[in-house]
Amino acid sequence: MYGDFLLIRKMKQGDDAAFDIFVHKYYQEILNYCHYHCFDKAYAQDLTQETFVRFFTKLSEYHYREKP
Repeated sequence: MYGDFLLIRKMKQGDDAAFDIFVHKYYQEILNYCHYHCFDKAYAQDLTQETFVRFFTKLSEYHYREKP
């Protein structure tokens, strides 16, 4: 998780490389999840893209909270 925290911090600072790393890290996992639930690969790809768009749109509102 610490690595993700650093990536998110860099993304919030506008680091394009951090965005690429984050997408490459999670794209396949999110695509697999979407495809498992909707069975249509093209639709699953659209859902995956929409997931990232929504995440990046709300990124400025994200605040890291450590686990107790």
